[in-house]
Amino acid sequence: MKLCIKNKIVEATFLLSMEYGYDNVSIKQIKEKSEIAASSIYHHYKNKDAILSYMIQRYFVEKITELKNLCYEFEGSFIEKLRFIYYRSIGIDIQNNEKPIRKINGETIDYKKYYLMLNSIYHQHPEYRDLFDNMTHTVIKIFKE
Repeated sequence: MKLCIKNKIVEATFLLSMEYGYDNVSIKQIKEKSEIAASSIYHHYKNKDAILSYMIQRYFVEKITELKNLCYEFEGSFIEKLRFIYYRSIGIDIQNNEKPIRKINGETIDYKKYYLMLNSIYHQHPEYRDLFDNMTHTVIKIFKE
């Protein structure tokens, strides 16, 4: 139950952040979107920045790790692998009839908004730059390999 509430909070924050930008999202909006009381939000997360930290881990770091694992498992020519990586990075699963990769609460992720949100977080929260840079180097390494 605890993880479910924690995930609902971070999912709501993620979707709101893609729409309005993380820094423009309030706890009140998160509360309304997640349908979870503010007291429960603060029970699971110390503050809004703790939500951001978990959100980055879940929707960026884990996705890069997943991409890395999928690429190593993918069998195909060099060009097919590049095509696979490219389409996967924009949210299209070419192995399964080009269906969108991720939906949250029934909403398909708009990868343009996703990357704009990440870019905004990168520039407005310098404490995460090293993490973003390391993940970028991981993606470059995937392409090299």
